[in-house]
Amino acid sequence: MKKIIVLLLLLFAFTVYGADVKISNLPATTTLEDTDVVPVVAGTTTSKITVANLKTLFGYHAGVTLSTTLGANLLGLSTQQLTLDDQMANYVFAGPTTGEAAAPSFRALVAADIPSLVATYQPLDATLTALAAQTESEGAIQYYTAAATPAVLAKGTAYQLLNMNSGATAPTWTSTLGATDTRLTKIWATDLELTNLPTIGGAALTTILQPLDGELTALAGLTSSANAIPYFTGSGTAGVISSSADMVELLGSADYATALTNLGGWGVSGTITDEQLVCAETTGGTNLLKSCGAKITYTEPASNTTLCRTGSATTGACTNPVKLASFAWDGNGSAVATASSKRCTIIPTTATVTGVYAIADASTTTHIHVYQDAFATGARSTTVTGAVDISATLGSQDTTLTGWDKSITAGDEICMSVEANDNAKWLTVTVYGTY
Repeated sequence: MKKIIVLLLLLFAFTVYGADVKISNLPATTTLEDTDVVPVVAGTTTSKITVANLKTLFGYHAGVTLSTTLGANLLGLSTQQLTLDDQMANYVFAGPTTGEAAAPSFRALVAADIPSLVATYQPLDATLTALAAQTESEGAIQYYTAAATPAVLAKGTAYQLLNMNSGATAPTWTSTLGATDTRLTKIWATDLELTNLPTIGGAALTTILQPLDGELTALAGLTSSANAIPYFTGSGTAGVISSSADMVELLGSADYATALTNLGGWGVSGTITDEQLVCAETTGGTNLLKSCGAKITYTEPASNTTLCRTGSATTGACTNPVKLASFAWDGNGSAVATASSKRCTIIPTTATVTGVYAIADASTTTHIHVYQDAFATGARSTTVTGAVDISATLGSQDTTLTGWDKSITAGDEICMSVEANDNAKWLTVTVYGTY
């Protein structure tokens, strides 16, 4: 089989018989047979040689035939011209996918062919892709209407606040906080400009918030409880007093008379209950009865009408019980003695005795004689007309008054003496009635 050799006018330098040999005078493309003779120049001598001898001389290589299997070759051969061979779409020319090194071929890419791009590229994400599709603008706020579904809220106007819409589905700008039947539980206005405060439920902040005040802050720091009374311990400092319902009622008294009643006393009139001690006090020209200590101090009123404030203003008739006389004994730390214990007093006005009280410092059994008679300068009465008894208690009240002369004429005297006493270190007896 004839082989076609394409000579590209290459100059081969080699030594034959010690001279340079050249093949010349050939056309650009020549088809030669083995028997054909071609001129050969060696130095200045021109000779002729057959093609067969040239093959032997140059080490002739047999013709090349390329595989026709798709993807097996990089090059194609057409009429002895090298071309790029056709390949499958998306194939690359690469070595084996795994294992030892081997001849490259065209194949599909595998994951191992691609280096890690984590440090350079963001992994593909639906949310980020959706965000990238949004149109950006100055002051706009991104938010989501659903999973991986972003939206943009354009910037609001000056001093507006970000608020959730009524359907609780998206943010919105507003100058009004709150709605009907709702309110903010907390708000800090440190950085708000007071000239541009928003409204809450339609009301200005200045109408629903208390301006900062040191005294109010001090009170806000107290721990409240039932009947506790706050008070100031200094400028901007406060404390709290544990109190009772009675004390709160007293402090809430509208006037002095109400306060006196809340203390357990009486105003211008009243009824004395069992075993109460009363004292007379003049306030602003008005004589009042009030509860006092164990011993009674009594100041006679200027007139009956001033004390009683009842009945006829001209006659001074008093229908409420008042104290007519009182007697006291003090044992100075020891039980009251019976010797030299007689005490006397004058009733300066006509009256009717309606009762008598007796009290002691301790539970006692005490018997006291009562003597009643017209005033006399010569001698005291020695006729016992009644008695006052305490029987193993702290005191007693007697409205029966057995043996007493209940009708008193102005100037009559009443005397009392301790006849028996086992424990009381002091005793007080009060005679009361009407006039």
